[in-house]
Amino acid sequence: MGKRYSLALILFTMAHFAISGLMHEAALKADEDPDRLSFLHAVRVIRRKIASYSAIPPSAEEGLS
Repeated sequence: MGKRYSLALILFTMAHFAISGLMHEAALKADEDPDRLSFLHAVRVIRRKIASYSAIPPSAEEGLS
């Protein structure tokens, strides 16, 4: 349990840090207070966007440009 738990905690912490960074950048770009943004909403937006990017196979990327 120790090593798996530690790895999961590290991955969770890294994901949280990355999402918080994206939220901060988005807030600054939109001239909003970063503290007013919802972390859960940001996670949902990111999950939705990741799903749309993974729907394009690498071989089809060349035709998109």
